[in-house]
Amino acid sequence: MANNNTHEVPKITTRGGNIVPRPDKGGVPGNMPQPEFLADPNHRQKTLTNELYALEKLPKQPDKKNPNKKWNHTMTKMDVLRISKNFAFMGKTLKDKTSEEAMLKTSKAGIEHHFDNHEHCGDWCRRSTQSEEGRKKHFYRSKEKDAALYETLQQIVARFITIEALKEIGHSLDTNANESFNQTISWMAPKNKVYSMTVSLKIRICMAIGVNALGLLGYYKELFKRLGITMSNDVYHFLKVKDTNRSRRNAKAKTSAAKRKRAKVKVERLKAHMEDAKKARCRRDGSVYQSGIGMDGGYLDEDTNTNKRKRARGQKKYGICREVGHDKRSCPNKPAETDGPADGDGPADGDPQNESDANKKAEADEIDAYDANPLLVVDPEDDEFFSAEEGSGSDDSSMFDLMD
Repeated sequence: MANNNTHEVPKITTRGGNIVPRPDKGGVPGNMPQPEFLADPNHRQKTLTNELYALEKLPKQPDKKNPNKKWNHTMTKMDVLRISKNFAFMGKTLKDKTSEEAMLKTSKAGIEHHFDNHEHCGDWCRRSTQSEEGRKKHFYRSKEKDAALYETLQQIVARFITIEALKEIGHSLDTNANESFNQTISWMAPKNKVYSMTVSLKIRICMAIGVNALGLLGYYKELFKRLGITMSNDVYHFLKVKDTNRSRRNAKAKTSAAKRKRAKVKVERLKAHMEDAKKARCRRDGSVYQSGIGMDGGYLDEDTNTNKRKRARGQKKYGICREVGHDKRSCPNKPAETDGPADGDGPADGDPQNESDANKKAEADEIDAYDANPLLVVDPEDDEFFSAEEGSGSDDSSMFDLMD
């Protein structure tokens, strides 16, 4: 009754229509503060990206007959990618802010960076240290020429940069491990098959939990032990090789070098999409120049020539030295693997300080690469800008390395 600020016993109505005292099943004390929930920064970024894409999909020109009709204010897909990336990197810097004023000031970097105002940016922005020649290679929006777009973006981002919203993502954590484990369970128990309330579902989930917690070899050793089965040398060797490969792959994926490589591949893929979009738009508009243009009935020679000679394929080159006769594992120029740096070589790759500096450098490199892409207006019908095939980053059949 104290929690409900009343001196009367609360009443409820039963299914029979009788009014009876509400059952007292206990509860939290009234003086306990309301819990504060945290949010996943990745999902928060996706939510913002969806709203930005909704703006980009609006008509590209204002309606002359209806001036009040919404349009996208020249918003492009590249604007969406860059603003969402700015917001993500801005969110990673919130953990170092000690006051609400500092958090609110930092939150402005998501939009201000896109409009060439970098007073709120963090270590992920190198604009202030770039040379005059380097500044010319980057593209930004103008607050004067794109005033309408700037105002619209401020309205969209407003609810994402309130102090409450910033505190929800200012913890520098994510749900990547949880998402990875969900992928493991979905591989063990596919969603297109019904295992509801069956022993098979329980076994599959327990296997996923065991492999995730103990590793492949550790799980099967414990399983064989409890079942009273002796593990043969062949089975042990197979599980040992698979478990070692899995552990090395996971450890390598967490290094700063692997993170930089993934970011570089993402940027290179983005550049390829931009070039494909340029070529597709030029071909559609008929602005491609070549000898004899306009004399083939509107078709290019490469479109009508079906008897193309296939390129001769020679021997594949493997290894670090790119020579034939061996693979990368037996390459004589393969660098020796070491557990850490030699004396005086600096901190190891797993060192927290070294990891932090490497991640900041990778983020700055990625932002520079994004800012170097022009803000093209790409037709939504251009399938070359985004490829669904490149969006799939894993192969379900290779889970746990049980299948090659």
